[in-house]
Amino acid sequence: MNLVVDIGNSALKLALYDSARRVHIERVDARAWHQRESALTRLLKERQPASATIVSVVPDQARASRQILDEAGISTVLEVTPFIDLPFDIAYETPETLGNDRIAAAAGAWLHWKDEATTVLAVDAGTATTVEIVSEGTYRGGVIAPGARLLSTSLANDTAQLPEVALQRTSFTIGRTTHQAMQSGLYHLFVDGVGGIIERCISATPGPHKVICTGGWAQLLTEELSVIDHAVPHLVLDGAHALLKRRLVASDRD
Repeated sequence: MNLVVDIGNSALKLALYDSARRVHIERVDARAWHQRESALTRLLKERQPASATIVSVVPDQARASRQILDEAGISTVLEVTPFIDLPFDIAYETPETLGNDRIAAAAGAWLHWKDEATTVLAVDAGTATTVEIVSEGTYRGGVIAPGARLLSTSLANDTAQLPEVALQRTSFTIGRTTHQAMQSGLYHLFVDGVGGIIERCISATPGPHKVICTGGWAQLLTEELSVIDHAVPHLVLDGAHALLKRRLVASDRD
């Protein structure tokens, strides 16, 4: 059994895989390391995975997790970075600044859909909205934009009289109250903005294309935008596990 440790800014995700199948997933909605450490330590004792991979945007917690996994006797521990063996070349000019979660999402989308497309786009609609482009076996780069919640909070924080309005699906375009006007503006700016970014990326790359969406807003965007082919809720986890499997296969050959 293989463990994936996904260390995000706002949450920790732990997933267990039996071969290619995900058999367990849990989320720790806490930023504090002691809460995340407790969940990781408990899962290691309960399930005793043989191998693990870490995908992290919090370097200190990645190092602490690596130490816990080493102390638990995990035979193989892979930390996802732009400098490991990847299923594509990297054409990014500053790979040292490339988020490990972005690499995992790109790998998950490319490995699954590369036989159906020349270019694969991995859209992650979470705190930030990111798009990763892998085309003809090369990671070409991507797009980073504010996510839905950031749009809402920034509008309220940077104005004197506007309240904070949660972004939600809206059927109307013209708001008849300030609240409705904000709802319409936020919703359509987010959906149409993501759709426009995807269309621009498609226009800039050779087809055929596959567009895969993940993150908390993935289902909504997939329902609203016909340009998105599939919503995959745990693309980062699946991509990190796919990279671990590649490492294990390579080790078996050696």
